[in-house]
Amino acid sequence: MSAARSSVIVRAASAVVLSIAVFSLASVSAAEISAPRPGSVYIPMPDGTRLAADLWWPPESALQTKVPAVVSFTRYWRSRSFDPAQRDADPVIDAMTAAGAVVVIIDARGSGASFGRRDTEFSTCEVRDFGPVVDWVAAQAWSNGRVATYGESYSGNTAEAAAIAPSSALVAAVALFTDFDAYSSILFPGGLRNAFISGVWGAGVQALDRNEVPQGEWRSGKSTGPRLLGVQPVQGDTDGQQLKAAVAQHHSNLDVSRWLMKAEFRDDLKFAAALSARCDHMVAPYQFLQNPTRRSLPMLHWGSWMDAGTAAGVLARFVGDAGAGEYVIGAWSHGAAFDADIFAPADTPVAPSVPAQIQGVIDYLQPFLNASAVSRSSRPVLRYYTMGEKRWKQTEQWPPKGTADQVWYLGPEQRLLSVGPTRAGGTDIYKVDYSARTGRNSRWATQVGGPDVIYGDRRLADQKLLTYTSAPLAVVTEITGHPSVTLQVSSTHPDGAIIVYLEAVSPQGAVHMITEGQLRLIHRRVSSAPSPYPTFGAYHTFKRQDAMPLRPGEVAEIAITLLPTSVRIPQGFSLRLAIAGHDQDAFHRYPTRGFPTIKIHREQAFVSSLTVPVVAPIGDDGEMK
Repeated sequence: MSAARSSVIVRAASAVVLSIAVFSLASVSAAEISAPRPGSVYIPMPDGTRLAADLWWPPESALQTKVPAVVSFTRYWRSRSFDPAQRDADPVIDAMTAAGAVVVIIDARGSGASFGRRDTEFSTCEVRDFGPVVDWVAAQAWSNGRVATYGESYSGNTAEAAAIAPSSALVAAVALFTDFDAYSSILFPGGLRNAFISGVWGAGVQALDRNEVPQGEWRSGKSTGPRLLGVQPVQGDTDGQQLKAAVAQHHSNLDVSRWLMKAEFRDDLKFAAALSARCDHMVAPYQFLQNPTRRSLPMLHWGSWMDAGTAAGVLARFVGDAGAGEYVIGAWSHGAAFDADIFAPADTPVAPSVPAQIQGVIDYLQPFLNASAVSRSSRPVLRYYTMGEKRWKQTEQWPPKGTADQVWYLGPEQRLLSVGPTRAGGTDIYKVDYSARTGRNSRWATQVGGPDVIYGDRRLADQKLLTYTSAPLAVVTEITGHPSVTLQVSSTHPDGAIIVYLEAVSPQGAVHMITEGQLRLIHRRVSSAPSPYPTFGAYHTFKRQDAMPLRPGEVAEIAITLLPTSVRIPQGFSLRLAIAGHDQDAFHRYPTRGFPTIKIHREQAFVSSLTVPVVAPIGDDGEMK
């Protein structure tokens, strides 16, 4: 990516714990602005709930008479207390304060050192706090009245949610690696319960809310340095009594793991259509796609082809109602700490570098925070990275110009063929192997601690799956968009799962994961109702009323849209469709008992196929070849 395009990239602090510390801060007036100090205060909300806030100040050399602010809302402790006491290094905060902004980090309602309780995640009550916080920041004597929200992962969701009922002081938002539709993006992709989130994440946030250091697999709980004591109290709470009182209120928080284990359908999560007074309803960005204030606010969105459903969320916004947003999709882990190009070595350095990413977001925000003139095209542009080609591209439309569907048919001898079946009776039998797995560094694990995304060579893993492989490709092939699969399936059980992987097989036999899609079989009904946002394929509501168990032995059509990708497949490689009934690393088991046998039908009357969006090459004259 060129230096100019790095303005759409930023690395936030850890998605698990925002690693900053806090020191004493007295009441700061305009006269004291020449002596900046980091500190913390409680900010009162309209209902009396007090939220803990850290304020980080620019160095004296960067101060103006009045300064802008960047606000981030987290539920992962705004700062941590250590023995011996120390400040965690945080390049994001250091860079933003050096650029002349006050950075304000808030413990969300019911978390950290803040008071209140959490009846659900991203609740309407939590979202209603964002406007008053921004108002409070803008009203301070040191403020120039211009505030941006900023964050990654959970904090990215809150940064975007602040635009739903915004303060008049909010001028821009940076919302990175977010969950556009929490149900399908991360919690229940394809209706399958994400084991990492319901288990590791659920247990971790419960420990954080009780001011306990998460243990076990919660990656940020592992430390070889100073002993982590818990969340940092707010300045003035010298005996810790305010923190103790706040944490006592958290004991009535929702048990996230239990909540997710009980949930099955979209209805069970209680999504809110408006910012009502009900604190047990969730706010999801997709419900506010056409919200006028969200559309008009300058907003930076980015995701990754290899990070859960973040890229799909970026594309849904871009196509559904781009508004004033800017959009980018790369090939990274969650948080862009690691490169995740499927054809690059595992130790490939991330690009742009972390410092360049941080500077990029500062470059994006500065015109808005300083009231400078900002020029932009009449149509937002999506910038995206094509794996294998190692090239950044841009488009004003999706799918990109020159994209056409290429259909492959499941054929005999586990082959993918370019022509459909002409005979009756073709079937393949697959007994679900519940030991099948994608590893602990898949796209679904990357949001729990931000590890690298590494699938490795999948040839051994594929031995536990039902695979269909094409002949070697005669030409270099770029796949950009949402692949899809239509399978004609019968099963011995009324419930189960189908997980499909699109892979590239080298001439030497190495198997590279490209992307995947999944569907719990009781969600197979394709809805004729309009989707609330672009789904780029068959629309499944995942609602209880639309559940449709299989009739054992009866053939049913299963339509699965895979997560989007952009990848250049070299000439001589083959495409592979691998079919599984489980991924023991990523999802819970369906059905909970029994061992289904699945039959894939691939005959004239029951055609099973893979469709991939292929981009025609562009010549030097700019025309499609």
